[in-house]
Amino acid sequence: DPTGPWTVFASYETTDGIWHQLAPTLGLTVAGAQTWQATFAGSTLDSTVWNAFITAGGASGGWPWNMQNNQGVPSSAVDRPSGLYLDYDLPSFVHTADPYLGLQNQIGSGATGFTWTGSVICSCPDTNYVNNPGFTFADKYVEIYAQMPWTSNGCWPAIWFLAAPGSSGPEIDLHEGGFVLGSTDPDRVFACNLWHADGTNEQHLIDSGVSLSSGFHKYGIAYKQGQYVNTYFDGKLMVHYTSSVPSGLYFLILNNGMASSKTAGWHSQVNGQTQSSNWMSVQYVRAYAL
Repeated sequence: DPTGPWTVFASYETTDGIWHQLAPTLGLTVAGAQTWQATFAGSTLDSTVWNAFITAGGASGGWPWNMQNNQGVPSSAVDRPSGLYLDYDLPSFVHTADPYLGLQNQIGSGATGFTWTGSVICSCPDTNYVNNPGFTFADKYVEIYAQMPWTSNGCWPAIWFLAAPGSSGPEIDLHEGGFVLGSTDPDRVFACNLWHADGTNEQHLIDSGVSLSSGFHKYGIAYKQGQYVNTYFDGKLMVHYTSSVPSGLYFLILNNGMASSKTAGWHSQVNGQTQSSNWMSVQYVRAYAL
């Protein structure tokens, strides 16, 4: 039933850093009625919800991060030049073709300090360009139905959340692709992370048991202010966070980038099997009441 409610049963234990699914022992009703949906039909991105650049409130004032004006206005980069990411993100690398959103990364960039071009969309309310209301949420279950690029080759796709303007919570990462977990193929690793206000974080790397690039999967987060953050993969509870859970509204970021050599040791690297062009596809984003 696409409108819920659903009950999922899962638990995990860790041995030598690898998490294993056990017999069902914990039941959690994660969602009620659907309250919002974004699809990607048509030839253009819905500008009432999405920006094709990354921004946030606070210090950035809603302006694109790390923008180089000679690359087009607006455009952005998740990190500074010669940082953790190789890519500078351009709106022209965001593609819509019913029923999918395509986020592309590709070798080559005209931006200073970058060698790849990537793509990003975010739902932060925008008052600088198109004055859109965006999409923000709290006390919701949010689900993204997406297919990752192959991430054993340096690709760094991500589904993550930042505090909306007027809120001050730290970053929440539902999934970041390409992280290293022992001998496990990075393409199988589900990686979620809850940052804390003091700059510390609680990251979990879990062998999902499947290739995340071989098909579409459901990535879900249940965020109850001040109480819990739960992450889900294909309806299975992956991590139940209860410590230092923030309050306030959040918005969504989807990006497809490429990791630099500065991430060696904890993220896969560009290698001889890296394709010159890589895609992250998204069919929908849905929100449900908690």
